[in-house]
Amino acid sequence: MENGSSSPGSYIRLVQHLIEKCICYNMNREECMETLEKHAKIMPVITSTVWKELEKENREFFETYKKDRGEEGSAQKSPLDAQGSASKSSDDDKQGRSQNPVKPQAEQAKQGRSQNQVKPQADQANTRLSSC
Repeated sequence: MENGSSSPGSYIRLVQHLIEKCICYNMNREECMETLEKHAKIMPVITSTVWKELEKENREFFETYKKDRGEEGSAQKSPLDAQGSASKSSDDDKQGRSQNPVKPQAEQAKQGRSQNQVKPQADQANTRLSSC
């Protein structure tokens, strides 16, 4: 995806969505950076920056995620085809079936939650972690 084809905010949301897909495939940050660079042409520094921000906003989730992975696991399923996920994500969002496990900070603030909590909610399609 070209960075100039849409707003920076939508590009960051796309990267966040793809990172969340990587999490569904049990990838660590380095594996995700490599995958998104290869399949979606996203620079590793961008993926790393967005990942770190997600870790800050969702500290408990990532602590549990790292613990469950054993800090060493590799992808358990076949690698993510990020471009296919990117095109599918807009269709999923329109139909309310997005599988984003991590909620953006602005949405958390609107709902009065602390920034480090990630909780599934039926009316917010982009918060379902169990959908991976």
